[in-house]
Amino acid sequence: MINTAGVPRTTRPDGTMPTREELLGTNLKITDFVSEGIAKFAPNAIIISIANPLDAIVYRLQMNLNRDRSTIMGMAGVLDSARYKLFIAQEANVSVENIEAMVLGGHGDDMLPIRSACRIAGMPVEQFVSPEKLDAIEARTRKAGGEVVKLLGSGSAFVSPAWSALQMAEAIVYDKRKIMPVSALLNGEYGVNGLFIGVPAILGKNGVEQIIEMDLTDKEKEMFKNSVASVQKTANEVVALTNK
Repeated sequence: MINTAGVPRTTRPDGTMPTREELLGTNLKITDFVSEGIAKFAPNAIIISIANPLDAIVYRLQMNLNRDRSTIMGMAGVLDSARYKLFIAQEANVSVENIEAMVLGGHGDDMLPIRSACRIAGMPVEQFVSPEKLDAIEARTRKAGGEVVKLLGSGSAFVSPAWSALQMAEAIVYDKRKIMPVSALLNGEYGVNGLFIGVPAILGKNGVEQIIEMDLTDKEKEMFKNSVASVQKTANEVVALTNK
């Protein structure tokens, strides 16, 4: 099943915006309701959650359902990686089909495009794109969701998240054993325990069948730590709101 339940951050009639905590509180209540439905009507379903804020919602689902980690995951990395690939392809002036790239970490401003693993037709991305351009592309990738919101004028991206979730669902339904960036519950991998973090994983008929630990550069390791810290902060907020 694919969970999309939640409300976007929109302007109130008086022109004010709900605070992040207000929005999170509302969406956590919705997630609690969804959790009850999953437990009652789909107790054996493999869950792909794309509702935002992604890191908070998938964490709350797991708090409520206590699922085997192979059967619950968040969709973020597939979408973020697709945007990264597009921006690289546009700058290199080649087909996006030639690009291999992956974005890891949390689904927020600290997400981590993995430059060391980015390839264009098997060749290092730096052979085609300058470091300065790559810096700009990676910054744009982190802010791409906000870019979509500004272009739409209201609401947020919907077509690209849908296609991304479908790619994950097809990998599971057809047992493709496809390596994809997935927000998965880590139990020691990458030195992280108990958090949903975007990492490469093999998706097949059983859901998350294997988590793959990448060799990161020292700089990427430090950035990954920063992203994990942001996700931990979000998880703490979820727990704090639960106890209110």
